[in-house]
Amino acid sequence: MTRNRTIFVGVVGLLLIVAILWRLSAGNREKSGPSATAFTSPVAPQPAASPAAPAPVAAATPPSKPKREVMREVLSTLNHQPIEFYGKIVDQSGEPIPDVKVTGSVIYNSGIAAGVDVRHTTTDRRGLFSFRGMQGRSFDYHLEKSGYESMPEGDAFDYTKLISEDKRHHPDPNNPVVLKMWRLQGAEPLIYKQEIFKLPSDGTPVRIDLEAGKIVRDGGNLILMIKHGMQPAGTSITRYDWNAEITAVDGGLIEAEQRVTNMHLAPEEGYVPSIAVEMPATRHDWSRTYTRNLYLKSRGGRYARLSFDLHTVPTGTSYVVIKSWANPSGSRNLEYDSSKQASAH
Repeated sequence: MTRNRTIFVGVVGLLLIVAILWRLSAGNREKSGPSATAFTSPVAPQPAASPAAPAPVAAATPPSKPKREVMREVLSTLNHQPIEFYGKIVDQSGEPIPDVKVTGSVIYNSGIAAGVDVRHTTTDRRGLFSFRGMQGRSFDYHLEKSGYESMPEGDAFDYTKLISEDKRHHPDPNNPVVLKMWRLQGAEPLIYKQEIFKLPSDGTPVRIDLEAGKIVRDGGNLILMIKHGMQPAGTSITRYDWNAEITAVDGGLIEAEQRVTNMHLAPEEGYVPSIAVEMPATRHDWSRTYTRNLYLKSRGGRYARLSFDLHTVPTGTSYVVIKSWANPSGSRNLEYDSSKQASAH
């Protein structure tokens, strides 16, 4: 019985080995194709398969440029622009000024080089001048002629495309930019003062004599009032409500658009008795200061120009800094010569 089982197991094992070898042999035949003696079933002929289309090759991603190179390209393309400028120079009466020395300055930064390109020209008999063939970011100018004073009132003219179109200068030879110079009439003796005046925050009016440079009980040229809340020292302050009033004594005030050094002649009319400043904390252009250049006509018909700088301090003492050039003669001429100082009456 045991022997028969052994024979049976041996036969089964042999059959398994034969089966495995046959499978391996069949696999090799499939890989190498049918042999000449292999039996195959008749099969209908099949059309030849089309060759497979080649797989698309992905485009190579270009390497990213270094940041410095990108910045250089931006500056070269957008910031280094052709510059032309056409101008006309007139005096305070609108009359053209010939033979003015004009210095044109172009600030440039091309990404490769940066600096200032300076060139010179002179106005013709019609007060006209021009600069062409320059490149850069912006154009500025300086005017010079004996007996005249330059009156620059704006910033440089921008050409760079790094700012919006509406802020760029667009030169037009048929419409030159009008620039002003002041034809000096001759300085008269003025009283020049620069003083700091402390102001109470509860709305109490303070009367100031600009010519004497002090606070007075009666008379004077200005009456100032300021009002705001007070907070303990060291408090972190963001915004707060405040208001102020500037009043001319027996006269009026005009807010000037030009620089105080260019305020050479006080206007004849257009004065208002006082200027009110309202500064609620919700105001979009809120500030703790009020800084203006003012024309003043005060008691006795005297004229002055002022640089007025008011500071509110809710944790301390508010104050105002006033520079004044006053003509005690009653003339509207406010041209100043430091060698011709007048004294307060």
